[in-house]
Amino acid sequence: MEEIRVLMTETDEKVIKKVSQVFAEYSISCVFLARNGAKLVNKIIDVLPHFVVMDFYMSQMDSCDVISCVKSKAPIRLPEFVVVSGYVNEGLEKEAITSGASCLLSRPYDSHELSKIILDGYTRFKNNNSTQHITQENRLEIEVTELLHTIGVPAHIKGYYYLRSSIVLCVNIPNIINTMTRQLYPNVAEIYATTAPRVERAIRHAIEVAWDRGNINVLNNLFGSTIQDSKGKPTNTEFIAMISDKIRLSYKYDSPHVFANKI
Repeated sequence: MEEIRVLMTETDEKVIKKVSQVFAEYSISCVFLARNGAKLVNKIIDVLPHFVVMDFYMSQMDSCDVISCVKSKAPIRLPEFVVVSGYVNEGLEKEAITSGASCLLSRPYDSHELSKIILDGYTRFKNNNSTQHITQENRLEIEVTELLHTIGVPAHIKGYYYLRSSIVLCVNIPNIINTMTRQLYPNVAEIYATTAPRVERAIRHAIEVAWDRGNINVLNNLFGSTIQDSKGKPTNTEFIAMISDKIRLSYKYDSPHVFANKI
């Protein structure tokens, strides 16, 4: 497995030791830096890491400024950004995600959870940058993942993964949207070794997070009048149906190929 390169703003020696040990288990190589936004930008441009894990507040530049600056300098490719903060609220998370971060994690964070977020992001990076032939299956996975990130569903919550699998199932088997409770939720629950009620609740939470903290322009484009205050948030069924229909039309899937269990 290729080594995954990460830049991380961290100076606590105990945290560095713990993170380094866990990252080594996943073939993740990390360079630790001081919490200085301007120096971090220069390092990103210099080494082009796959991932940047940085504090929301840093000297000279905060995380949003760092992301904006890196985008403006237009390197060969952009890393994926994870922002961490000792204090987290809805406004802070919305600001981080809107600026281009994958998610906002609260300190102290679990090193294994962070590793899984990085691995998932690296899979997207490999899919998007592979020079090999991209199959219909891969295109579908890429499209669903990118759309969820664009909408503003954080990658670190369980509902993100349940939503992704649900949408893939609905793209391949359109009629399953009419049997959410009897078929869709149980199928997704089986994939993740959980229960259908937990899948339903986690998806509802993921939609609420996206609705409250996501990109309003993207939500407007995708859901139109559905996001009016008088209409409220979409139901799980409405949300999944809208996304799966958009993707199905985009790629013109003519026949079902069930591969949700491969996600």
